[in-house]
Amino acid sequence: MMPSRHEIHHRLQEILHLAAAWITHLDDLLPANRADAKNNWGAPTPDAVEDKVMAESATLLHVAYRAIVADRGVEEGVEDGCASLREALATRARLERERHTSLLRRAPHVVWPLGITHAVLQRFGIMDKQFHELLQGCLNLGWGERVDRPLFRSLEIRWASGVLNGCRPDADDLIAMAPACTLPSLVARREDAYALTHTLFYATDFGAYPLPDCVSTQRVTASLDALLAWQLWEDDLDLVGELLAAAYACALPSRYSDMALTAVWSELNRPVVRGPFAAHIRHRMNSIYDVEVFGSCYHTTLVAGILCATYLAAPPVNSPQNQTPGPDRALVTEEALESLRLVNQPERLSASWVTGIDGVLEPTQTVIACVLDGALASAYRADDLRTVAVLHQRLKRYGVTTATSLAAAVALDFRTRHG
Repeated sequence: MMPSRHEIHHRLQEILHLAAAWITHLDDLLPANRADAKNNWGAPTPDAVEDKVMAESATLLHVAYRAIVADRGVEEGVEDGCASLREALATRARLERERHTSLLRRAPHVVWPLGITHAVLQRFGIMDKQFHELLQGCLNLGWGERVDRPLFRSLEIRWASGVLNGCRPDADDLIAMAPACTLPSLVARREDAYALTHTLFYATDFGAYPLPDCVSTQRVTASLDALLAWQLWEDDLDLVGELLAAAYACALPSRYSDMALTAVWSELNRPVVRGPFAAHIRHRMNSIYDVEVFGSCYHTTLVAGILCATYLAAPPVNSPQNQTPGPDRALVTEEALESLRLVNQPERLSASWVTGIDGVLEPTQTVIACVLDGALASAYRADDLRTVAVLHQRLKRYGVTTATSLAAAVALDFRTRHG
């Protein structure tokens, strides 16, 4: 069943303390001889990895602190966890100040990720006036926005500037250039889902501000639910966590979010949360200071913390779920297993969402729609149009229309017309 607020509080507290421990022991978790590290394509230097870990940990602290400020019954342990992570980041920032200062003077366009750690610490009264002026100068120079990069990376710079100056991100002009919705989950890339979540995060400062007026909440929610069903099917806890965090942060009326959180909670509640490419180290997942476990799983673990924080800070949302009495609940799991067999993926029968789905208390049609949405995306990607047609008919049988089922109908018609 859906985790209680107390369970989510406790998990956030655990992750805050774990992030603090990782920052404290970062030298042991990165290659020892930094002078020998080469900045090859696809192989960032340990310094770059360190800066990324610090920025993402600072982001967790930023969002967790917002949950405290929102004062929706956040428990005292979360404040203790924030204090622990704040001190670890402050200590590390002092150690790296000279390197960061030198880098920003030479290359002011790399203001992120170096700037966000300082900006977050500043909110806690840990101020470095000279470094602040350097960061502000880098932002004013504007070179960071001249780099050819995805739109959400430009939003990242605007967000960092907003955090630094304690104001809403100046993002409306960039949001206006964004697609109205993402590609259908039938053909979307993992990067498309990542771009959607981060656009929502940065445009709203993780839910501190409402979405810009030019954003269609209905379209964004439909896209997010389609991607969430697909990523549940892929068993990618990293993107599932980000999609859920975006749904809660932006108070989107998601059909699938509570169901998905229930289905994967047992995995998110582990000491270290499995990363998308960490299947080969499952047996070592409790070793929090294992270098390979850290490298493969730290990001997904921090994402789980951000998810917990956005959930706790968010106002309640009434999801538009189908309340029509559904078939016997045992059919839900059977539908999931049959769909897995249809798309020839029996090895996924042990996926976390398949076993976790038994505890879901949502209306049965909603659960089955999510399962079939994911199966549709998987079958289409395998170019198995026969199975796509079968799954599409099953969705129609349960009387639920989704963005993925509509896209599947369009895709099948397109393929028929064009051979």
